[in-house]
Amino acid sequence: MINFIESIMNKFILLCFCFLSIVGFAQQTETVPAPTTVKPKSATIKAPNNSLSQMKQVAKEDNISADNSFKNNDFQMALILYLDELSKKPEDVDLRVRIGQCYLETDIKKSNAIEYFEYALAHNYKNNDIALFLGKAYMYAERFDEAITKFDQYKSLEYKHTEKVAVADKYLAYCNTGKQMKAKAVHVNLQNMGDI
Repeated sequence: MINFIESIMNKFILLCFCFLSIVGFAQQTETVPAPTTVKPKSATIKAPNNSLSQMKQVAKEDNISADNSFKNNDFQMALILYLDELSKKPEDVDLRVRIGQCYLETDIKKSNAIEYFEYALAHNYKNNDIALFLGKAYMYAERFDEAITKFDQYKSLEYKHTEKVAVADKYLAYCNTGKQMKAKAVHVNLQNMGDI
């Protein structure tokens, strides 16, 4: 009886994980994000109706900087502005790290951050958080073994800070669960049941 209940619970957990994964992947896109609403001095402009160049123009007119947008948690605007800066300073490692962070904080394909963090590591970026950031990016790309390696590295670098170790442990648990779920993949056929 206990095995039967465990089997049912495992299938339920797997189904929930699959549903949440599908919802999460459906929200990710391949393109640069449509930024949130920006309020210039003259009027409100909604980003989906405007091009990136218009958003850059509004940011310029209103003295909106990428760093201020980042500090104010407007990661979509910060991403657009940082990507523009990167075209002018392609070797800037700190800029690449910020771009990677923006990808992790938006609903855009979070695994896009990998290339920016890997570039920073290849160019001797010296901040322990890069291991955590890259681990998260690997996790979102379902590269769980690489993510686990980075989270373990982060734990070894931050072993004196229990709160940072706890964060890494949380992500390690996510990766281990993801690996288990991927190994026991369930094929789901979603069917629209029509109006309620």
